[in-house]
Amino acid sequence: MDYSIVMRVTLCPVWRLPWDTVCRRCFEQTWSPQSFYLQAKLCSLFGWFPFILVSCDHDRSCGKGFSCDRHFLVCVPLKQAGQYCRRDAQCLKGLTCMFGKCHHSIPEGQEGARCKLDKDCGGSMCCARHHGEMICKRRLMLGESCFVPDGGLAFSINQICPCEEGLLCRKATDVPQREKEFVYRPEVENWQCQAPAV
Repeated sequence: MDYSIVMRVTLCPVWRLPWDTVCRRCFEQTWSPQSFYLQAKLCSLFGWFPFILVSCDHDRSCGKGFSCDRHFLVCVPLKQAGQYCRRDAQCLKGLTCMFGKCHHSIPEGQEGARCKLDKDCGGSMCCARHHGEMICKRRLMLGESCFVPDGGLAFSINQICPCEEGLLCRKATDVPQREKEFVYRPEVENWQCQAPAV
């Protein structure tokens, strides 16, 4: 028997509860599927785990309240808000997997909702990457920084929308000298959304 697993289970925050409750609640934590598999096996040996450990190759192989972990090929409990995930099917109903965690779903077209094209978003918004996810973001307002790099990893992971309709992204020429002295990234030029010159 792997006694390190026993220790990890007994060190669960609810260790003072009966063993069957400890096993159930420890699995609700954000432990890895591999850890879940070993702990479930331990608990099931002593009849403490109310569910049968099931191997799977798709979600339909698992019962209600479970999803198939496609890496470890084992059924695991659905995740709650704030818990780590890799895809939507691993989260409870009403939650989506965004930025690697289960979050409450945002209605389509609203700021922060998933999208594929600009037309998927509401007015004054565009579809752009945020931490690698394509979501609806608002367009930039007058005076906001609009500088974007030519490319690279930073641009691929996080993007910004163009300026609001009627504004142009232009290099600012009226930045006070004392503000220039405290620029954190001097290589980034100061471009702002501006009204077109009359």
